[in-house]
Amino acid sequence: MVDRLGTELTIHPGARIAIEEMLNRPRWRRADVQIAYASRTDEPEWASEAMRLLRVCADDRGLDVTLEDAVDHMEVYPVRSKTEQFHRLKAKSGVPFERMLFFDNEARNVREVATLGVCCVYTPDGMTVDNWREGLARFEEHAVETRESQGGDVSENGMRPSLRRDGSLGSLSAGNSGKKGNSGKGRIFFSP
Repeated sequence: MVDRLGTELTIHPGARIAIEEMLNRPRWRRADVQIAYASRTDEPEWASEAMRLLRVCADDRGLDVTLEDAVDHMEVYPVRSKTEQFHRLKAKSGVPFERMLFFDNEARNVREVATLGVCCVYTPDGMTVDNWREGLARFEEHAVETRESQGGDVSENGMRPSLRRDGSLGSLSAGNSGKKGNSGKGRIFFSP
């Protein structure tokens, strides 16, 4: 897709794979995955239009899925801190911060959101497939550390928790290659 200025808009490869997996793989569907989009853009209408038009994948029936179709929660507006959007996502989704996974291309967002107890992955060059896999591994470690720090068992069977059985919320950078708004990058949050 190309905007009216001729700038190509794309979805980062890792974000595309993550969304496609969460929408189409049974393990994610059984986990009742939630996907949310948050952006501090100063052009929310433009961001919403891009979400309506950017095709992510096909669903299990072969129908096109756009970013807008894939989203359960949206927070797209200018804010001073990304934590404001996370508080709203927590209220909307019911998922505690400790069960969230967040990918972002801005270091300050990662630092701010990490203070809430969210598992964060910095993706300075946009989200790659390797970032997605790294985030899943980090999230499992984060879940173990959170349970241990709260005095709970690692899992019912003594094994590390599996994302297949987890109902947590996280995020991934969908982004685009455009320069609109506040870097033109967006975030997608999910609950694997």
